[in-house]
Amino acid sequence: AARARRRHRARHRRHVVMTDGMATWPAVRLAGAVRAKEVSSRELLDLYLDRIDRLNGPVNAVVTLDVYRARR
Repeated sequence: AARARRRHRARHRRHVVMTDGMATWPAVRLAGAVRAKEVSSRELLDLYLDRIDRLNGPVNAVVTLDVYRARR
């Protein structure tokens, strides 16, 4: 029964189009989107990693970036 529910949820997942604006959403809103399966934690991770790639050069705000462990 649990497996059937997971398959049903996966087929009926509401998908939010990932935008750069989502990076500024409050954590509570992001958690709600993950909980509602509108976005996955992996998609959010990719959004933030892409944002770091694009914006960190001039800002130099990220001291240590461990992508390998973040993806585990």
